[in-house]
Amino acid sequence: MRTYLGLIACLCLYPFAASADTTGLSGYKLLVLAGHTVKWGKPSLGTGAAVTYAFINRHMTFSGVNCRGMDALAPVIAKSGIDEPRLHREVARAFDLWSHVADIRFSEALGTESADILIGAETVPVGWAYTNVDETAPGNDRDDGIARALGPNAHGSASIAPGGRTLDQTRAIRQSLICLNPAKSWKIGFDGNLDIYDLRFTVAHEIGHAIGLDHPGSIGAVMGYKYTEQLNQLTSGDISGVTQIYGPRRDDRH
Repeated sequence: MRTYLGLIACLCLYPFAASADTTGLSGYKLLVLAGHTVKWGKPSLGTGAAVTYAFINRHMTFSGVNCRGMDALAPVIAKSGIDEPRLHREVARAFDLWSHVADIRFSEALGTESADILIGAETVPVGWAYTNVDETAPGNDRDDGIARALGPNAHGSASIAPGGRTLDQTRAIRQSLICLNPAKSWKIGFDGNLDIYDLRFTVAHEIGHAIGLDHPGSIGAVMGYKYTEQLNQLTSGDISGVTQIYGPRRDDRH
């Protein structure tokens, strides 16, 4: 069992019928855990990273606020009628949204043991989707940190204003978990029904947390904490946030 000691970002998306006004498209917020920004790769903002991910294929347990137990995504596939290859393609496209704009590369790992980001179904279904982030403290195996839950009435944290100062020291992420509720029905594509969430953009939101982004507000960005079907791509705020962490996409990368 992998232990997560408090350095956890948790997310719950809520449906919200947004109007055409997308005020706040330029805003973003970096994830801050125990007073530190976090990222993959070198613990320095603006530097690139290579990240692997894998789908849970057996029951796994973790210690933390959310994603304490995860199973394979078979129940999600069965309930939603989305076959496994298509589900995997949608998840890959969710990762592509971020890698197309920033210097962060994603690849699917051969197994869960070597993966940086693990994706699975919640053992105890609650909410819609959650992300746990475990970061490495310099000189320590763990940092006690502060666990915080994000929801409709608690959706903020210490932040970095766009173009503003960094907070203390950036730390490297050790592993992230993304768990989906298998009791919910999922879909591919927007159809205006906010009672069923689109898989790609829900996972894209969770990936944002898994790589170091927080909620900038309720709506107006993929990283907004309320589910809408008004955005079919990353906004300028999402892009500004991820490029502050990893730098812009490099055309010469392999």
